[in-house]
Amino acid sequence: MRKLFCISWLLALAVSAHAQNYRKIKVGIGFGSSSNTGFPPLLYLEPAYRINDVWSLGIKVEAGSFQNGYLLTNSYGCNGQYYFLTKNKIRPFIGLGLSLYSIANNGLVNDGGEPHYERNKMGFYPRLGFDYGHLSIVLDYNLMTPFKAENEDILNPGSTTVSYLNGNYLAIKIGIVIGGGKKK
Repeated sequence: MRKLFCISWLLALAVSAHAQNYRKIKVGIGFGSSSNTGFPPLLYLEPAYRINDVWSLGIKVEAGSFQNGYLLTNSYGCNGQYYFLTKNKIRPFIGLGLSLYSIANNGLVNDGGEPHYERNKMGFYPRLGFDYGHLSIVLDYNLMTPFKAENEDILNPGSTTVSYLNGNYLAIKIGIVIGGGKKK
């Protein structure tokens, strides 16, 4: 047991002694579009902490519209990214995130009645992209179960129609990265 502890301690020391070439804290901010009807806009903010040169952990805050621009969706979550080591300025990465997606009615009226939506859904998003200096381009595919919408039928009082809105979307984003650059 003592031998295993000593080996683990030496391995941890060796990993932590590796010189990190990139700054620990970075914040991405930008805009993009999603694959929903009409390619509606979205905004994002992503602070992250680099564990080392190849791994980072971050938080995603994103707001955008979908379903013909009538509904507003927000997502809040965390993600991890793995950066491929390259010798040039382009740093490609892949990642995975877990997010809470929420939807706002925003005045959408369907068949004369006000719909009642499920507000929050958990989902995840695989991602890929690259950083080039302080420019970042990211492609996320956000997956979640459909949002349930219940509408009261005005023509037939007391009856309710249930429908489901697919909330999945592909997001293409471009932004700037503040901090996180290569150390001099």
